[in-house]
Amino acid sequence: AFIEWTNESDARPEYTGGFSFAGLSITNNTCLITNVAPWVGFLVVKPFGSGHYLNGLSVTGNMFRALSGQIDRVERVDTAFADLDFTRSRAVEFRANTFHNIVDSVENPVLIDHDQNTEDNTWEIDCERDLPFAGRARTVEGFAIRSRTRNSAGDSVYTAPYIETERGTDGREVHVKWSEAVRGDIAVMVRMDR
Repeated sequence: AFIEWTNESDARPEYTGGFSFAGLSITNNTCLITNVAPWVGFLVVKPFGSGHYLNGLSVTGNMFRALSGQIDRVERVDTAFADLDFTRSRAVEFRANTFHNIVDSVENPVLIDHDQNTEDNTWEIDCERDLPFAGRARTVEGFAIRSRTRNSAGDSVYTAPYIETERGTDGREVHVKWSEAVRGDIAVMVRMDR
Protein backbone atom coordinates (compact mmCIF):
# COMPACT_ATOMS: atom_id res chain seq x y z
CA ALA A 1 0.00 0.00 0.00
CA PHE A 2 1.10 3.54 -0.62
CA ILE A 3 -0.32 7.05 -0.51
CA GLU A 4 -0.89 8.85 -3.81
CA TRP A 5 -1.72 12.50 -3.22
CA THR A 6 -3.31 14.08 -6.31
CA ASN A 7 -5.53 16.89 -7.48
CA GLU A 8 -7.11 14.85 -10.28
CA SER A 9 -10.64 15.92 -9.32
CA ASP A 10 -9.98 19.59 -10.04
CA ALA A 11 -11.83 20.81 -13.12
CA ARG A 12 -8.88 23.14 -13.83
CA PRO A 13 -5.85 21.37 -12.34
CA GLU A 14 -3.32 24.17 -12.95
CA TYR A 15 -2.53 26.15 -9.80
CA THR A 16 -4.37 29.49 -9.82
CA GLY A 17 -4.64 30.11 -6.07
CA GLY A 18 -5.35 28.45 -2.76
CA PHE A 19 -3.17 26.24 -0.62
CA SER A 20 -1.97 23.75 -3.30
CA PHE A 21 -0.77 20.44 -1.77
CA ALA A 22 -1.33 21.37 1.87
CA GLY A 23 -2.24 20.04 5.27
CA LEU A 24 -1.17 16.39 5.25
CA SER A 25 0.32 14.69 8.31
CA ILE A 26 1.65 11.11 8.23
CA THR A 27 2.74 10.14 11.73
CA ASN A 28 3.81 6.99 13.63
CA ASN A 29 3.12 4.34 10.98
CA THR A 30 4.86 1.11 10.07
CA CYS A 31 5.19 1.01 6.29
CA LEU A 32 6.27 -2.33 4.76
CA ILE A 33 6.81 -3.14 1.12
CA THR A 34 8.13 -6.31 -0.52
CA ASN A 35 9.22 -7.52 -3.96
CA VAL A 36 8.77 -4.22 -5.80
CA ALA A 37 10.73 -2.21 -8.35
CA PRO A 38 13.33 0.16 -6.87
CA TRP A 39 11.43 3.28 -8.01
CA VAL A 40 8.27 2.45 -5.99
CA GLY A 41 7.61 4.81 -3.07
CA PHE A 42 5.31 4.99 -0.04
CA LEU A 43 4.33 8.62 -0.66
CA VAL A 44 3.71 9.77 -4.24
CA VAL A 45 2.60 13.32 -5.05
CA LYS A 46 0.96 13.53 -8.48
CA PRO A 47 0.04 17.04 -9.64
CA PHE A 48 -2.34 17.08 -12.61
CA GLY A 49 -1.51 20.71 -13.45
CA SER A 50 1.48 23.02 -13.29
CA GLY A 51 2.42 25.50 -10.55
CA HIS A 52 1.59 23.35 -7.51
CA TYR A 53 3.83 23.15 -4.45
CA LEU A 54 4.08 21.56 -1.00
CA ASN A 55 2.51 23.74 1.67
CA GLY A 56 2.22 22.02 5.04
CA LEU A 57 3.40 18.40 4.95
CA SER A 58 4.52 16.52 8.04
CA VAL A 59 6.03 13.01 7.82
CA THR A 60 7.32 12.10 11.27
CA GLY A 61 7.96 9.07 13.45
CA ASN A 62 7.36 6.48 10.74
CA MET A 63 9.22 3.24 10.07
CA PHE A 64 9.79 2.58 6.36
CA ARG A 65 11.00 -0.91 5.47
CA ALA A 66 11.53 -2.73 2.18
CA LEU A 67 11.69 -6.53 2.23
CA SER A 68 13.21 -8.75 -0.47
CA GLY A 69 15.21 -5.92 -2.00
CA GLN A 70 15.72 -2.18 -1.77
CA ILE A 71 13.81 0.83 -3.00
CA ASP A 72 15.45 4.12 -4.00
CA ARG A 73 13.50 6.41 -1.65
CA VAL A 74 10.17 6.50 0.22
CA GLU A 75 8.81 9.63 -1.47
CA ARG A 76 8.64 10.83 -5.07
CA VAL A 77 6.77 13.07 -7.46
CA ASP A 78 4.91 11.47 -10.35
CA THR A 79 5.59 13.94 -13.16
CA ALA A 80 3.32 12.27 -15.74
CA PHE A 81 1.26 15.49 -16.00
CA ALA A 82 3.30 18.13 -14.13
CA ASP A 83 6.09 18.60 -11.60
CA LEU A 84 5.92 20.44 -8.29
CA ASP A 85 7.27 23.99 -8.04
CA PHE A 86 10.04 23.48 -5.49
CA THR A 87 10.83 27.21 -5.36
CA ARG A 88 7.63 27.64 -3.30
CA SER A 89 7.84 24.76 -0.77
CA ARG A 90 6.61 25.80 2.68
CA ALA A 91 6.30 24.12 6.08
CA VAL A 92 7.65 20.68 5.18
CA GLU A 93 8.69 18.52 8.13
CA PHE A 94 10.23 15.14 7.33
CA ARG A 95 12.06 13.88 10.40
CA ALA A 96 12.44 11.19 13.07
CA ASN A 97 11.68 8.43 10.59
CA THR A 98 13.46 5.07 10.37
CA PHE A 99 14.62 3.63 7.04
CA HIS A 100 15.47 -0.04 6.32
CA ASN A 101 16.57 -1.10 2.81
CA ILE A 102 15.91 2.41 1.52
CA VAL A 103 18.83 3.75 -0.56
CA ASP A 104 18.23 7.47 0.13
CA SER A 105 16.90 8.22 3.61
CA VAL A 106 15.67 11.81 3.57
CA GLU A 107 15.04 14.50 6.16
CA ASN A 108 13.94 18.11 6.30
CA PRO A 109 15.82 19.77 7.79
CA VAL A 110 18.83 17.56 7.09
CA LEU A 111 22.34 17.71 8.52
CA ILE A 112 24.88 17.09 5.76
CA ASP A 113 28.57 16.48 6.47
CA HIS A 114 30.92 17.61 3.71
CA ASP A 115 34.61 16.75 3.46
CA GLN A 116 36.52 19.10 1.15
CA ASN A 117 39.76 17.25 0.36
CA THR A 118 41.16 19.73 -2.18
CA GLU A 119 41.60 23.46 -1.79
CA ASP A 120 38.86 25.55 -3.38
CA ASN A 121 37.19 28.95 -2.86
CA THR A 122 33.77 27.34 -3.35
CA TRP A 123 32.74 24.09 -1.70
CA GLU A 124 29.79 22.56 -3.59
CA ILE A 125 27.45 20.43 -1.48
CA ASP A 126 24.87 18.37 -3.40
CA CYS A 127 21.67 17.95 -1.37
CA GLU A 128 19.46 16.10 -3.88
CA ARG A 129 19.73 12.66 -2.26
CA ASP A 130 19.17 14.04 1.25
CA LEU A 131 16.12 16.29 0.83
CA PRO A 132 12.54 14.99 0.43
CA PHE A 133 11.32 14.71 -3.16
CA ALA A 134 14.85 15.81 -4.26
CA GLY A 135 13.69 19.35 -3.48
CA ARG A 136 15.72 22.52 -3.84
CA ALA A 137 18.23 23.55 -1.15
CA ARG A 138 16.32 26.71 -0.19
CA THR A 139 17.54 27.50 3.32
CA VAL A 140 20.57 26.84 5.51
CA GLU A 141 19.63 27.03 9.19
CA GLY A 142 23.21 26.84 10.37
CA PHE A 143 26.64 25.36 9.83
CA ALA A 144 29.63 24.21 11.85
CA ILE A 145 33.25 23.94 10.75
CA ARG A 146 34.27 20.42 11.82
CA SER A 147 38.06 20.57 11.32
CA ARG A 148 40.95 22.95 10.91
CA THR A 149 40.45 24.92 7.71
CA ARG A 150 43.76 25.16 5.85
CA ASN A 151 45.16 26.49 2.58
CA SER A 152 47.51 24.78 0.09
CA ALA A 153 50.52 25.63 2.27
CA GLY A 154 48.88 23.84 5.22
CA ASP A 155 48.39 27.11 7.14
CA SER A 156 45.22 27.58 9.18
CA VAL A 157 42.66 29.99 7.73
CA TYR A 158 40.51 31.80 10.27
CA THR A 159 38.08 33.69 8.02
CA ALA A 160 34.43 32.70 8.09
CA PRO A 161 32.64 31.56 4.94
CA TYR A 162 29.28 32.66 3.64
CA ILE A 163 26.64 30.33 2.20
CA GLU A 164 24.72 30.51 -1.06
CA THR A 165 21.56 28.42 -1.43
CA GLU A 166 19.70 27.07 -4.49
CA ARG A 167 22.89 26.71 -6.54
CA GLY A 168 23.78 24.27 -9.28
CA THR A 169 21.79 23.70 -12.45
CA ASP A 170 18.69 22.53 -10.56
CA GLY A 171 18.98 24.52 -7.31
CA ARG A 172 19.82 21.41 -5.27
CA GLU A 173 23.27 22.52 -4.15
CA VAL A 174 24.60 24.69 -1.35
CA HIS A 175 27.83 26.59 -2.02
CA VAL A 176 30.16 27.49 0.83
CA LYS A 177 32.25 30.52 -0.24
CA TRP A 178 35.69 31.27 1.24
CA SER A 179 38.04 34.25 0.93
CA GLU A 180 40.75 31.92 -0.43
CA ALA A 181 41.08 28.33 -1.59
CA VAL A 182 40.90 26.06 1.49
CA ARG A 183 40.13 22.49 2.49
CA GLY A 184 38.48 21.07 5.59
CA ASP A 185 35.18 19.70 6.89
CA ILE A 186 31.82 21.37 7.42
CA ALA A 187 28.33 20.33 8.51
CA VAL A 188 25.33 22.26 7.17
CA MET A 189 21.70 22.10 8.24
CA VAL A 190 19.71 22.45 4.99
CA ARG A 191 15.98 22.84 4.35
CA MET A 192 13.97 22.40 1.15
CA ASP A 193 11.40 24.97 2.28
CA ARG A 194 11.02 28.38 3.87
